[in-house]
Amino acid sequence: MKKESKVLGLLLLLIGLILIHYNIINNFWYEKIENNKITNYFKNDYDAVPMTKKKKIIESSNKGFYKSYIGIIEIPKINLKKGFYRINSKYNNVANGIEVLKDSTFPERKNSTLILASHSGNSKVSHFKDLIYLTKNNLVYIYYKNKKYIYKIEECDKTNKNGHIKIKQYEKGRRLILTTCKNDELDKQYTCYAINIEERN
Repeated sequence: MKKESKVLGLLLLLIGLILIHYNIINNFWYEKIENNKITNYFKNDYDAVPMTKKKKIIESSNKGFYKSYIGIIEIPKINLKKGFYRINSKYNNVANGIEVLKDSTFPERKNSTLILASHSGNSKVSHFKDLIYLTKNNLVYIYYKNKKYIYKIEECDKTNKNGHIKIKQYEKGRRLILTTCKNDELDKQYTCYAINIEERN
């Protein structure tokens, strides 16, 4: 009986070690692929290149046009730099990272509202887990169509989670809304609102 218990204990330990190593390797490859996709975005900027070149990029890409990022979000305060997909891409959902919500308008329009959502928590796609550390005047960069849009956080708030995001009424200008579930209160939605203060080529 003792021998069987010992064998069972060793087997469970082995399974645990395998799962830990699998998770480490899986996260490593996920980050490697993410970094490559961000690098490719800055090399190609698919939405900014001429159609003739864009066609060649699509034809030569194993990943496909709709699996390529159309933009990048960077938040220095929380050490975040991740890509997002076009709204009609099948990869545009929080299960794949950062989702562009369907009511979004993109920053090439002067009075646009870009709304981005992502998970909080501990998974590899929990890109907004540190959103709670953002405060007023922190900067957020959006790279889109060969331009860098600089946004400044105006406020962040916590509301009850009901499947909807409250879009506040502001004066005209480019707006950015970032939203996630609150880490320690899963029935709460945490949302940060920002305004565009500068754009650079």
